[in-house]
Amino acid sequence: MKTLVLSLVAGAMAAFTMGCTADTASSSEADNGRVSEPIIGGTTDSGDPSVVGIVLTDSSGSQYICTGSVISSTKVLTARHCIEDMVSWEVRVGTNINSPTSTLAVSKGAYSPDGDIGVLTLSRATSLTPLPYNTGTLDSGDIGASVRAVGYGSNKTNSGSGTGAGTKRTGNTTIRGLQVDTFSTYNVLCHGDSGGPIFENGTIIGITSYGNPANCTGYGYSVRTDLHADFIQSH
Repeated sequence: MKTLVLSLVAGAMAAFTMGCTADTASSSEADNGRVSEPIIGGTTDSGDPSVVGIVLTDSSGSQYICTGSVISSTKVLTARHCIEDMVSWEVRVGTNINSPTSTLAVSKGAYSPDGDIGVLTLSRATSLTPLPYNTGTLDSGDIGASVRAVGYGSNKTNSGSGTGAGTKRTGNTTIRGLQVDTFSTYNVLCHGDSGGPIFENGTIIGITSYGNPANCTGYGYSVRTDLHADFIQSH
């Protein structure tokens, strides 16, 4: 889900789209029809430098937060709903999206017509180390595997206590099932984590997409990179 910077974007849907949050200095909630997710119960992540925050701007000037992963010197992997209907993007490096250590300009975005996955192209090459992503087929043997999520999303459920989106966090969870285009995890994700990586043994196997229900208390669903490897490689 994406989140208004830095407020959570709440949607009136049974299932939420994770990933983006509005780019503001407040932690108030806004109803923008677009939901994003944080790492629930996670810890502040001062590592993972190639996992970056993304501030997106729509045609009205409203700004949102998503998460992304540098996968080459000029490419950032994220979710389709963090790109679609947006007019500009800025990549922010560091632990806190409001006080980045550096920013990276984006020249264009592209997204798959078949799934919630997209790629941003940087205006200039970055020296950040590219992260590997999985191209091998996931199967039933992956169910029960331990995975790690990273994102800039909120650290609270919609009705619970915690802090707002904007700080990079990481948390561990487990794959509970495989779906046609996604895999599900016991949820640590929430508003603002959309587009962020799910790692298995240091390799990205999924991109945070949505949760069900939309209050950050249920399961998280991530788009599988193995099913979209051709799109990723061609963009």
